[in-house]
Amino acid sequence: MITINATEDDILQCHYSKWIKGFSKVTPLSIVVNTDANFTEYMAQDGIFLPVEESEDQLQGNDLQGASESNSESVHRISHLIVQLNEAIKALKAPVFVKLNWTAPTDAEWINGNSLKCYNANDILLLLKSSDRVAFDMQHMFDMCLHHSANDLPRPNAIILRRWLDVNPAMEFRLFVFNKRLKRICQRDCTTYYPFLKQSRNSLRRVLTSFFNLKLENKFALASYTADVYVTPAGRVWLLDFNPAGAPTSALLYEWSDFADIIYHHSSAAAEQTPAEECEVEFSLVENEAEVLPSSKGAARGPIDVAAPEFSDFMRLCQLQATSSDIDLEADEG
Repeated sequence: MITINATEDDILQCHYSKWIKGFSKVTPLSIVVNTDANFTEYMAQDGIFLPVEESEDQLQGNDLQGASESNSESVHRISHLIVQLNEAIKALKAPVFVKLNWTAPTDAEWINGNSLKCYNANDILLLLKSSDRVAFDMQHMFDMCLHHSANDLPRPNAIILRRWLDVNPAMEFRLFVFNKRLKRICQRDCTTYYPFLKQSRNSLRRVLTSFFNLKLENKFALASYTADVYVTPAGRVWLLDFNPAGAPTSALLYEWSDFADIIYHHSSAAAEQTPAEECEVEFSLVENEAEVLPSSKGAARGPIDVAAPEFSDFMRLCQLQATSSDIDLEADEG
């Protein structure tokens, strides 16, 4: 089977801070809070420890939830970040949705009252510290890349706060773009069968194709990528995220090998392709209950967009390396 893997540059180009400026008018209001080495150290420490109070003055004390002396020092070193987060939440008008780099802590909502809504910096830190997906983002996002280099890259760590948007998961879709052309559309939540989508397929195809042609085509840095979008009840389309084409992004109802012919064999003819509106873009849905994919929510050890087979291979590799080098790695596949 042919495998398709993203490059390290592809992943970096999909970092929120790289593309938001050019697409702010079609993206829910967001604020990017950049972090430093102190935050990286805080995230790397075992356990979850949070400041009891969140004002800048109180963060200079030692009153922390579940913290040892060394952990207290770690929290104090990110006190400025905590103030920035609270200020950003206030500006966006709480609640907010949080991501770190490319990844939302969707596997950790159980620890926050089964919700991803964040009202203060403590909520944000609690979700990020509790998420295996976020840990994967920080430590292993580039490990499955094509021509992965052993050398460390300059890797941005940024917390993205987005004004809360009540999203109906049935109306989230992924656009698959190759050589700057929209080729396929897929239902984003493949763990549920939504019967009404089949009746709306043609109208949704027109709406999403029009959005791509007007707002995305020839505007993103990469020629091949995926874009996650949401269609509101009023018919407005919001851009939620960009992801690279190929692993570690999930192909959802497809396999990346399904796209091999598109990627490898038609680039020379790209200029001759017709616009998306002149041909029918393939639109894949979960057609019945039997086609529902198993949910990895709360069980996976990687970002929501990591394809399960590739991630399982990666975790087996970690286990082998741990055994051979006696390094104590946590390699639980959940």
